[in-house]
Amino acid sequence: MKIKHIFTDMDGTLLDSHGSVSDTNHWSIYYSDLPITLVSARSPLEMSNIVEKLQLRTPQIAFNGNLTFTQNQFGLQIIDKNPLASETVSQLLNYISTEFPNVSLNWYSLAHWYINKQDKGTFIHLYPKSNNRYRT
Repeated sequence: MKIKHIFTDMDGTLLDSHGSVSDTNHWSIYYSDLPITLVSARSPLEMSNIVEKLQLRTPQIAFNGNLTFTQNQFGLQIIDKNPLASETVSQLLNYISTEFPNVSLNWYSLAHWYINKQDKGTFIHLYPKSNNRYRT
């Protein structure tokens, strides 16, 4: 059976433990004739540097399959999206913050990342240069 397309997770699969693309993976993708799609729980903004570095022009999948997009020099082109209704999001956030007040809540819109408090996890995302987790 001939492989026609590669779909890969990012964290722990394509990316190393530091959040970087290894030289081997980078050049294997660069010289491959196969279309490659990243599939991630990340937002498109968090995927952007890797998509650019690997020069991927194929559809990419973000938010655990809830958004399919392509990325080019003009930004994102949405192919398909399945967002939660804003009322559902509001209900979830209210429930979680009431029932689990020590939990740090993080949620995304297409272009923004929202947090209810800054903790170690949000610090890593806000200041990626201060640790090497998200180097490209």
